[in-house]
Amino acid sequence: MNNEFDAQRAKFKRWSLRLGGYGAWVIGAIFSYIGFTSESVGSTFWKALGIGLTLLVTVLELWLNDTKVSDLLSDKSTFGDILLFLGGCLSYVYDAYTSVLGLCVLMLGITHPDISKMEWSQWLIPVLGGIFLAALPEPMVVASYKNEPKKKVEQVQNKQVPTKHIQYQQKPQQKYNAQHKPTLGPVNVMPTAQQNSCTPWPPESGYLQASQRGEN
Repeated sequence: MNNEFDAQRAKFKRWSLRLGGYGAWVIGAIFSYIGFTSESVGSTFWKALGIGLTLLVTVLELWLNDTKVSDLLSDKSTFGDILLFLGGCLSYVYDAYTSVLGLCVLMLGITHPDISKMEWSQWLIPVLGGIFLAALPEPMVVASYKNEPKKKVEQVQNKQVPTKHIQYQQKPQQKYNAQHKPTLGPVNVMPTAQQNSCTPWPPESGYLQASQRGEN
């Protein structure tokens, strides 16, 4: 009972993290796009560039959350790994800044917000919300996949295969060979017609002569 409850709780934890991470990423991507376009002239090129940067930042943040710092400090790390690590850190800075700008645009109703001229009560919520939307979605998604249970090899090997899936190996049929002819034991030879025929009594037999005279 406890094992089943723990399994259901772990499953609920994984899916809640996964769905929450996806939802937070969508909301953060929208605010980041709005914040980027608020600093641009609003042309189609800048809008497409904002969408491309949002996707690129997401990929770098996912890579950063799935990378160990100890691996970067090892001898196996390359210069490209270090650049990806720095790119992931810059991606978080970019994502947080544009998300804050997007929240300020929607909350204050202005096109080009200036955080330095805003009161603390006005920028506190956008800053906290922007940092939250920029920092948490990718770790939540990565954590949900890392907690996915792995099937043990021993359980797969010891699992009984249904009988209908078992393929029986048929033994090759042995060819008939006279040397391997089975012995059936002594054979009773049936007597022939000549052997079954009654042998007539010889003429000189006394029994025959008595029977001809009617004597017993």
